[in-house]
Amino acid sequence: MNNERFIDKIKDELDSMNDTDLVRINNAYAREMGGTEIHQNNEDFFKTHYGNNLTELISLVKNNYYRINQDWVIVDMYGDLETFDSFNIRRYASDTSDLAVFVSENFNEFSDLFDFDENSFDEEE
Repeated sequence: MNNERFIDKIKDELDSMNDTDLVRINNAYAREMGGTEIHQNNEDFFKTHYGNNLTELISLVKNNYYRINQDWVIVDMYGDLETFDSFNIRRYASDTSDLAVFVSENFNEFSDLFDFDENSFDEEE
């Protein structure tokens, strides 16, 4: 396989990928490499991460970086919540070059997100 061409193709696809699919890849990468996961800013996020602990929740959302009407949320390195809209997601996602290498090494996990397969990049003789 021509690995460089394969990674370049993945990177091109990542640059135009919809937010939900990019978040799926980013979060898998973050779990494996120790990065920051991105979550939808909704009630499920709060129930999953904070349950009924209203005191902790109030202290987390009182900072200036949390907005209830924004699409996505991360927990920053200080444990505070930071939200952002879809058009800023690429600012928060891991570097697309790193994600492309990660996807190439784990392509079976993400093949449903791409309209090509890794066999189409076999070396030409």
